[in-house]
Amino acid sequence: MFKSYGKAISNYANFKGSESRKSFWCYILQFAGLSIAAGTVDDLSGTGIIVSTGFTLFMLLPHMAIVARRLHDSGLSGWWQILSLIPIAGGILVLILCLRRHRMDSPYHLEGDRYMSTLSGDYGSVANGPAH
Repeated sequence: MFKSYGKAISNYANFKGSESRKSFWCYILQFAGLSIAAGTVDDLSGTGIIVSTGFTLFMLLPHMAIVARRLHDSGLSGWWQILSLIPIAGGILVLILCLRRHRMDSPYHLEGDRYMSTLSGDYGSVANGPAH
């Protein structure tokens, strides 16, 4: 489970390619847990919001990159995450867009992406989708 968080950190500026739903949601759960932990450290130490703000700023670029790759996997441009700038509703809408299923015909898939080998039969047939 922590592998997806490490992958997000190591691909912190990779806005190309795609990200599976499983990997994306594992990352989101870990991000939420670490955000809560950072907020708890702030509360217990009396530092205000220094730790949680630092964590958020540190994770801003990797978070944007993994959301863009997830949107690519569902056939959308990564620019759709700009909707999250709309207070409350925008973030919810982007999360809903990230729930979309994988699209084989997405123009954003790169050679070597996990699902590219689906075309050759490594992960299942195109008609049945990738095997999990």
